[in-house]
Amino acid sequence: MEGIIIALFVCLVLALVSKYLSIPAIPFYIIAGVVLGQAGLGIVASDQISSFFSDMGLIFLLFFVGLGLKVDKISENQNEVLTSGIIDLNVNMLIGFVAAYLLGFSLVEALIVAAAFYSSSTAMTVTSLIENRKLMMRESETIIWLMVFEDLVLIVILAFLSAGNENLLLFAVEILIGLALIYVLAHYGKEFLVSILDRDDELPVLFTFVAVVATA
Repeated sequence: MEGIIIALFVCLVLALVSKYLSIPAIPFYIIAGVVLGQAGLGIVASDQISSFFSDMGLIFLLFFVGLGLKVDKISENQNEVLTSGIIDLNVNMLIGFVAAYLLGFSLVEALIVAAAFYSSSTAMTVTSLIENRKLMMRESETIIWLMVFEDLVLIVILAFLSAGNENLLLFAVEILIGLALIYVLAHYGKEFLVSILDRDDELPVLFTFVAVVATA
């Protein structure tokens, strides 16, 4: 628990420094994790508490990614999304994978490193655009579509990595069935869900937390 508190304090300091310097904080967070983790000083060790927080963080990260995705917007701009996304995937994913594999990582570990490299590159760019108030630039729209494409790819990668030793085809079928059930519940129970979420007490927060964690 002490290690997590130290990590949070370090992240707070890094966030303040990055804000002051007007640069993205993501690289600092990654470096801090390496330095504080077992590969560095060993101050923060992986235990049940840290695993719980990492799982919760990943679950809600994907949840908020889903909230931000607009299917109709993606459909209207599918050419821009696919073109820029595929180029970005082939360049950044390939570089990260080859570099990690040459450094001695296994195929699965190299894929994880490549996914982190692939996602963090655009995330740092978008963060920089937001912090420097340059989202109105003409190039910014392409970068935003890259981020959308990356979100979709990473959801697929994380889903299959979480499959472990399960049969991938069976795992994919299970995911599709789960998504279909969620869609049916949302479609036919829309009025009930709105009645719960459109409240001013703590019920919407509790309902959202339980729904997201239970689904995961």
